[in-house]
Amino acid sequence: MPRRARGPVSRGQAAFEALLASDGEGEGAAPRRGARPSRPPKDRERFFRLRADAATGAGVGPPSRRDETPLDALAASFPSVDRALLADCLGAAGGTLNGAVEALATLGIVEAGGGEARRPLPTSAAADAVAVAAGPWSFLVPDVQRLIWALLPQRDAARAAGACREFAARAREGRAAVRTLRPPRGVPPAAVGAMVVAHPKATGLDLAKWGGGGEGGAGDGLRAALAAAAAGEATRRSPLRSLVLPRGAEGDERALADALVALTGLTRLAAPGWARLGDGAARALAAYQRAPEDGLDDVAGSSDSDAMPRAAGGTAALLVAAGVAAAASRAAQRRPCVAPAPGLAAIELTGATALTDAGAIRLLRGGPGGASVHPPCVAAVDLSRCPALTDAAFRRFAPTLRTLTAAHCAGLVRLTLDAGGGPRLASLDVGRCARLEAVTLALPHLEALNVSGCGALASLDVACPALAEVNAAQCPNLSSLWPPRSAPALARLNVFGCRALPSAALEPALEGCDALSSLVVAGALSLARLRAPSPLLARLDVAGCRQLVEVVAPSPQLRAFNAAGCVSLARLALGAASLDALALDGTGRLPVEVAARVRSLAGRGAGG
Repeated sequence: MPRRARGPVSRGQAAFEALLASDGEGEGAAPRRGARPSRPPKDRERFFRLRADAATGAGVGPPSRRDETPLDALAASFPSVDRALLADCLGAAGGTLNGAVEALATLGIVEAGGGEARRPLPTSAAADAVAVAAGPWSFLVPDVQRLIWALLPQRDAARAAGACREFAARAREGRAAVRTLRPPRGVPPAAVGAMVVAHPKATGLDLAKWGGGGEGGAGDGLRAALAAAAAGEATRRSPLRSLVLPRGAEGDERALADALVALTGLTRLAAPGWARLGDGAARALAAYQRAPEDGLDDVAGSSDSDAMPRAAGGTAALLVAAGVAAAASRAAQRRPCVAPAPGLAAIELTGATALTDAGAIRLLRGGPGGASVHPPCVAAVDLSRCPALTDAAFRRFAPTLRTLTAAHCAGLVRLTLDAGGGPRLASLDVGRCARLEAVTLALPHLEALNVSGCGALASLDVACPALAEVNAAQCPNLSSLWPPRSAPALARLNVFGCRALPSAALEPALEGCDALSSLVVAGALSLARLRAPSPLLARLDVAGCRQLVEVVAPSPQLRAFNAAGCVSLARLALGAASLDALALDGTGRLPVEVAARVRSLAGRGAGG
């Protein structure tokens, strides 16, 4: 039967048959009926190469030159951004384009040209279509959307800003809400200044994890970063108020002086782990004075603080060069009639092994011998891990000091403070001072005291009417406490692990503490009897008190009682009507009827 003739062949089918024609047919073979002549081999190769490029996206856009460097490619994507800043970001990223783009995204530069995108953002209709396609995002209420954006890391938020107009607006709102800038590790110093410019409402700069990004060492990198931050600050109406320097032992007094000169509006400065800081650093911090608010506003001008600077391509790299001079000349631009503001309110010099008593006295009192050059304003000082400090450094403080931390100070032996020495002190932390033997305090405004971990502490005597919390845990030699009614406002007392604390010292200290709500005496091996008369006691923990025989707690507010491991406990009187938490494991000497009655209280609490 003759073969049925085919109809006309489509162009696509003819091209497909021609491309699949085998090379073994020979050049003289006649083509099939209705099919176009086969392509030459070179044309077929080019066709398949174009198909592969289209599938992978390699052939999209103009062809790139073989000799194009990564910096040229980055400059082509960000034509208005200064090449010096692009080179810094590329060097910090190890020469990879993806890492450089991430570094730029961290700075808030997610659109080419410092704000004008090479590829236009979708229209509002397209943005709505994207939101609908996104699924649940479009159904979230605005408050939930803002919360999600607030929890996004800066890099993720910067990347998402290029998706649509809505995300770009959210990213701008997020930058306006940032209060503390934390540059990632390894970004160049110019990037630090760019972050200051990109977040005009940020008031703090935290370089603790930055680690330095200069080519000439950590010190040179820190100086360059501070100069860049000062340059960025010169373009804003609000100055930086808080500065946390990089953690480590590379910093010295010269680097600290550079920080004080570069940033003139600080109220808080922290130099954690700077072991080489000494008395010179303390004198510089005590003499520091902030620039007046009006002067800073005059220098900043009336430009829009929410916009990125557009001069010279809108980059912070050029601001570094021009801003150093601006920061240095700000003092000359201030009005003479405006007096300098007070100095630092919060100072942290932890781990300063070279700091001596003379420097600490200058810092804590506001001037040599207590005579201040200007009215002191320091409110919080942290001198932890300063081994050269002794008792003489902590005898008198500035009247404005509210918080003092001197933990892990091995030179402290006896600490004595009265109303004349610390008239406004509200919080004192001298925990983990290995040689501290006695603490005597008579401070009218003290509210919180921490002496935990002081292995040599034997006496704790306080006469503080406002004292609300005492943490004396892990003081194995503590055997003497304050006399009755010396802490009437005490609400929380923790003497966990005080093995030498007897009942004769604890019970008088609890007299008159009618506001006591939490008492932890677990591990007090010398305790034989405990009477807690406070009517507001809600938590009582006597676990592990092996010598404890009797416990009396008449408080009707008691909700949690732990007596696990009290092998000698024989008498128990609780005033609670119900308990939410109860532990009586290991109380073999407790009468059965007493244990049953107490357990019934726990059942009522669970049932209620």
